[in-house]
Amino acid sequence: MKASEFEAKFETGEDLTEDLDLARARRVNHIVLTAWKGGTFGLRVREADRDLFAGRCKVMIILPGIDRPSRQVTANITQSFWTTCPELRSAEIGRWLKEHCLHPWPKKGQPPKFEAKLSCLGEVVVQMPCDAGVG
Repeated sequence: MKASEFEAKFETGEDLTEDLDLARARRVNHIVLTAWKGGTFGLRVREADRDLFAGRCKVMIILPGIDRPSRQVTANITQSFWTTCPELRSAEIGRWLKEHCLHPWPKKGQPPKFEAKLSCLGEVVVQMPCDAGVG
């Protein structure tokens, strides 16, 4: 919707709820994630990006495929996410990392980093790193 259309609706008193919800849904934040391995696998969220997850108890992660279709993974946001463990965890993330030769870490001691987009709807779309292998 163009600004002029929005203003016209506003001036006539039309309900703008759907338009505002659509605008919010389209807003995305760019974040950086780092592969992580503890008791399971996950993607670590930078402290600077953690507050973007406020109000969420889980997120949908879209993991890209190189020679396979993308896959969707749900990750719960635990209480410790806010303090000491800022990871989005799932065994499925581990399988995805291994399939794409990203675990064991391609550079010893340096887990791969990923750019991602976080939508207002709680969807995290991960981008494959430029130097990713093909599994």
